[in-house]
Amino acid sequence: MTANSDFSEYLKSIIDRYEKWWTVDALTETIAARQANFAFEQTVQTEEICKEHPDRKKRISLPLFQGVHEYAKKEHVLLVGSPGIGKSTLLLRLLVDFARQELEEPIPRIPVLIQLKRYNKAASGAEDRSEMLALIRDALEPELFLEISEIRKLLFQEKRLILLLDGLNEMPADIALTELTAFRDKCDLAKIILICTTRESGGTLGIKRRLEIQSLTLQGEIQRFLDECMPSKKQEVLQLLDRDNRELSRTPFVLWMFYDSFQQTGSVAKTMGEAFRRFFQSFRECKEDAPVPDERRRQWDRWLEHLAFSMLNSPDPLDPGLIIFEEQAEKILTEKFGVESPSRINELMKYHLLQKLSDKEIRFHHQLIQEYYAAEALLPKLNPRHPEALTDEQFKQNHLNYLRWTEPIALMLGLADKAQALRVVKLAIGVDLMLGARLAGAVKSDVQKVTVGFILSHNVPKSLKLPLLGATHSDVAIPSLLENLQTPGDAYRPMDSAFALRTLGSKTAVPDLKHLLAHEDERTVVYSAFALGAMSDHSAIPDLLNALDHSSPNVRAEAASSL
Repeated sequence: MTANSDFSEYLKSIIDRYEKWWTVDALTETIAARQANFAFEQTVQTEEICKEHPDRKKRISLPLFQGVHEYAKKEHVLLVGSPGIGKSTLLLRLLVDFARQELEEPIPRIPVLIQLKRYNKAASGAEDRSEMLALIRDALEPELFLEISEIRKLLFQEKRLILLLDGLNEMPADIALTELTAFRDKCDLAKIILICTTRESGGTLGIKRRLEIQSLTLQGEIQRFLDECMPSKKQEVLQLLDRDNRELSRTPFVLWMFYDSFQQTGSVAKTMGEAFRRFFQSFRECKEDAPVPDERRRQWDRWLEHLAFSMLNSPDPLDPGLIIFEEQAEKILTEKFGVESPSRINELMKYHLLQKLSDKEIRFHHQLIQEYYAAEALLPKLNPRHPEALTDEQFKQNHLNYLRWTEPIALMLGLADKAQALRVVKLAIGVDLMLGARLAGAVKSDVQKVTVGFILSHNVPKSLKLPLLGATHSDVAIPSLLENLQTPGDAYRPMDSAFALRTLGSKTAVPDLKHLLAHEDERTVVYSAFALGAMSDHSAIPDLLNALDHSSPNVRAEAASSL
């Protein structure tokens, strides 16, 4: 049997190899070593039974590392989160953390990180029906060379392995329900704890303890990241994140993308589309030493653009277009670019822009990456001289009518010229006013005065127009919203304006809102305090504290809730 000294050397090698965890992910390997000095302090949420009411459950939040360590002492843990939120990074950091802890023990346990996407049913045999022991063996090499029988003894008899399973959602569903479930049952009997990651729509392996990794918040970790890493560009990044306020855009991956762009150019991209374009230019440069002919490497973007566009262009209105069979993907590229060997899809998967979801299905590494490449594919089709140019009716019918195309179109508008942007926003307003408002604020800043003007001049009641202005997430809408916030004698306009300002969320409005706390009209003061409550601007605290002394109890109550 392997000596303890060999295990100690393995633990040291784990620390040496993965201590710089930010260099392991191919999507972030272009980013400078600043990541060594900054780690996001993320949180997880889970459900616990109420002590006072055993028939009820309550949701609790814990620091991510604390939550994993606390529950992994007594039960299997399933870490659930969206793409880019840091699940794989977390397991790497846990691997190093466990290695450091066990180095201090006289009989150390051995943490093992297993990539489930490498599962190969064909490799299993009578001695290892689940094929999990073979995956453990492969993960331990080249530092430790062990036989399956030795791994079985270490795991089930001596209980010296700590298993970290990454990518449960990447396992074929039938395998996860049979062989892997049987392996989990054996671990249950031996009291071996599993720590697994999966996406929100992935399987659970019957694991009851679900820890949901929370998205970063503008008021918390995003603020801290920008204060420490990009203080001079903080407001520009926050403005971009305000305009694309989905959870998908508030992940470590996206923030490091902004940082990389800043490091490369000394400036922050003006739109999300431009930020992605800059990042993937750096990504291509990073891959210049890949063992691929230059001509093929130059084709990567064209392949990805066409594939992303084709996936989102699914004729099924209920299909989100995020997953495709590998064989179908290869066929799509062959029909467009001709027959060529080796496989284009295998090449793209090898360099981490595409990834396996199961033995037959693939997807982009991150949904935002697919949306960006689809945006790049769609943009030239707005040129009337392009061979695949879209008419207004085609664009409305095939793209504006589908929710799955909204965000790619918004990214595209950040890359489009003025004429293209105006055309798209006008068409969108004709399809759906709220869609038109969303896209009016997605165009470049120098075009927003015109596109938001379309919303301002549209002949609809104020009760509808004010929410539309908020949906633009554009500073151009702020003067009109502030004006309506002070409208006397109208029971709804100030309230609608306050809600719209909260939706818009721009700190550009803070100075005027602070000034309005001294307004003579009580409702204006109440709704100004209400709007300030969503801004998370520390400069507003003294003004809200002063409002606590207001003669109106309504003002005092709103100021207190906004602090």
